[in-house]
Amino acid sequence: MKKTKLFVLAVCTMIVLGGCGSKPQETSGNAAVQEQKPNTNTNQTPEPPKPDASKPDAAKPETSEPKTPAVDLELVKTKLKDPMTKEQVTKLLGDRYTKVTSALDDAEVWRYDIEPKTGYKFDAKEDMPDLAGIKNKNVKAQLFVSWDPGTKKTAYSAYVYYDEQKKKILSYYAGGELNGKVDEIQ
Repeated sequence: MKKTKLFVLAVCTMIVLGGCGSKPQETSGNAAVQEQKPNTNTNQTPEPPKPDASKPDAAKPETSEPKTPAVDLELVKTKLKDPMTKEQVTKLLGDRYTKVTSALDDAEVWRYDIEPKTGYKFDAKEDMPDLAGIKNKNVKAQLFVSWDPGTKKTAYSAYVYYDEQKKKILSYYAGGELNGKVDEIQ
C-alpha cells in the first residue's frame, strides 16, 4: 500500500515538474510571452497594475457613468418634440442648466449652454439667448426648455444656434404649437 501511494505521488510530481520545465509555446502575431514568477509571500495582496505613463489618459480611472449625448439640432428635432417630464429631460440632457423665467408669462425655463468655452458666463434672468456669445463662438448654442405649469411637462424647446451657411443666428422650436418652426433672430 505504501508503495502505491509513493508511486502515485511520484507520478503526480513528474507531471507537475514536467509542466514547469517545458518550453513556452510559441505564439503567432505580436503577442508577447510573459514569464510568471511564483508568489513567495502568501500574506500580501497582489498590487494592482500601474498605469502606463506613456499614455496621456492612463492615470485617469474609467468611470461607468453614462455620458450625456451631444446636444445638437438633430437631438432637439428628434428627442424634444414630445412632452417630457423634468426627470426625463434631466436623464436626456443632464443637470447642468440654469433656471430662468419666461419673459412672456414668468413660467420656469431651463437654459442649457451648449459647449461653452472655459470661463463662459451669461447671467440673464429671463429666457433671452446670448446672441453675442453665440455669434462670437463663446458658446456653441443655447437650449431653452419651457415647462407647462398645468401638465408639469415640457411646453416646447428652443435651440438657438449660429448657422454657418446662412451666417445668421437661428432658433429652432421643438414641441407644442411651434414644433419645427425656425426663426431668424439676427
